[in-house]
Amino acid sequence: MKLTLLILSVCAAAALGAAPGCASDGDDGAGAETDAAAPDASDAGDAAEQDAAGDAGVDVGVDTDTDAALPAGVVRVEPREATLDALAGATRSTTLRIRNDTDADVIVTGIGRYDGEPAWVRVDAPAFPAAIAPGDRLPFAVVADLRAAVGVTPARARLWVALAGRSTALTADVAITVFADTCPVPAITVAEGEDVPVAAAVHADGSGSRAFESAVTGWEWDAVGPARPTFVPSAFVAAPTVRFPRRGYYELRLAVVDASGRRSCAPARLQLAVGEPEARVELVWRTPGDPDDAAASEPDAPDLDLHAAPVGATGPWDYDGDGAREPWFGPDDAWEVQPAVAWPVQAPWEQRAELAWRGGAGAESLELRNLGGARVALAVHVWREGAWGPSFATVRVYGGAGEVLFDRGDVGLCDGDLWEIGVLDGATGTFTPGEVDGAAVVEGGWYEDPTPREPTPGPAGGCLP
Repeated sequence: MKLTLLILSVCAAAALGAAPGCASDGDDGAGAETDAAAPDASDAGDAAEQDAAGDAGVDVGVDTDTDAALPAGVVRVEPREATLDALAGATRSTTLRIRNDTDADVIVTGIGRYDGEPAWVRVDAPAFPAAIAPGDRLPFAVVADLRAAVGVTPARARLWVALAGRSTALTADVAITVFADTCPVPAITVAEGEDVPVAAAVHADGSGSRAFESAVTGWEWDAVGPARPTFVPSAFVAAPTVRFPRRGYYELRLAVVDASGRRSCAPARLQLAVGEPEARVELVWRTPGDPDDAAASEPDAPDLDLHAAPVGATGPWDYDGDGAREPWFGPDDAWEVQPAVAWPVQAPWEQRAELAWRGGAGAESLELRNLGGARVALAVHVWREGAWGPSFATVRVYGGAGEVLFDRGDVGLCDGDLWEIGVLDGATGTFTPGEVDGAAVVEGGWYEDPTPREPTPGPAGGCLP
């Protein structure tokens, strides 16, 4: 029995100018992806490992004042977990989409590979800059060109998507499987996208599946999740209508058969989020020393992180000196560096959370679905203060109906501070603010001085000495 918590992170840009650390692909003939400079991945944290974990997809929204509420919409790369089935000696591609759910146009200024990604992967995209109207999607192709590649093994290609006027870039992660055989390759599309209501008609389509030596003649659909969905008219047609009876995360799967009877070497997979989340946590902050948010694109920009861990988990340190180690930065703590964590609470398809950066410095959102009886501890940690002084954090916790369970603003936090926000109870739908294990609410500068400290609210409060 496990609970899977997925964190999604972004690579911060360096004023969207030429920056080290991300590949521009300027010499590979990839077309439009070469026209924009890459964002600088170093801003994900002072330590290199903070950017090394990779990403599964990202939500990034319009820039806002950091003391304002999060924007209602986000800009997202879909699918959340993209896959590409590559054939040795051939060229294969898959389509990703940049989805604009905000109320304003979004301008894409470039797409490219990060440094160290496979050289045989490229991006085919429209000419930049490219505008995406509210509610629209901009497609682009990720191509695996294995015509000249030798000894290629399965890989993951990490891509950046730069947005005009944003100090953060979207990051897309594509899992690439390399086949030496010419088995047919399945492909899934869903007309409604990857976020669908419970019991709604979801139109899945496998007609884009391909066979190398004949035609695809058979389709076999399945899904893994909290409950078994229904396929109408059956699970053996190219384009069934699917209904998911319970809220949660599902993996839709498709295997195909060609006219000669050959089956696909591996199924196609697409992850869907069904129903509204049971809870949502939002973090915003402002830094008075940087009133214009000018530091958002600097390597030493203020960086605060949400943390979530099951109550009772332990980590490497005892911050408050009470003899018990807290979960923060341990194996069960989900945060920017550790994007996927399995908790021994319930089945992995029944519980999952997504942590999404929504633009600018100081905005994160955590969504939790199908919590069951899980009790989740929440915290905010100041990874880096930089040269800008204290930041003031505001955290809001919402229930599934949008009701406010917790709202506290202007908690002064300095370099290294860790604010234990409280505990969310999945069984009762309630939130208990304050200490997670009886310790002080704010533990100051834990890596230098683990002395517990109480929070100091208000813009004039600052951090305690």
